[in-house]
Amino acid sequence: MKKFLFSIATVLMCAGLPILTSCGNNKTATEQTDGTDDAVAEGRERVQKTLEQFSSQLPQPMGAGISLTGLAIEGDYVVYTIEIADADTFNAIEINEEAKQMGLQNIGAQGKTFIDANLGAKFKYTNKDSKESKEFSITPEELEANYNANTK
Repeated sequence: MKKFLFSIATVLMCAGLPILTSCGNNKTATEQTDGTDDAVAEGRERVQKTLEQFSSQLPQPMGAGISLTGLAIEGDYVVYTIEIADADTFNAIEINEEAKQMGLQNIGAQGKTFIDANLGAKFKYTNKDSKESKEFSITPEELEANYNANTK
């Protein structure tokens, strides 16, 4: 069950990231950090436009009672809201460092668009029967370090 849930997170990451990476620019991560706030603002604007286009197609069923129900920029994060219909499945989700590492491993070089916009990724799991949500985040710095490690 644990591996299944980690797979859900990585499938959702990989499903959403290629959409966002199509809107990236051609600057390297180093050029981005040496650039101006305008470059970051432009990157965020591109990501926001892409999210707005994709959000019109939500909710997106992902199978096994799991749906991507929301995409938004909140602060320095692109927030993926994932609804899990089955309460037992939702309750079994364990958010830990292993989940984050699996997510980073699957993002790889696709994180460039997030880096260009100085954004991280946050995954928020919900269940209609629960008043709680479960979430984990990958910071912009973690994405950049992961990107740099995977593009050498």
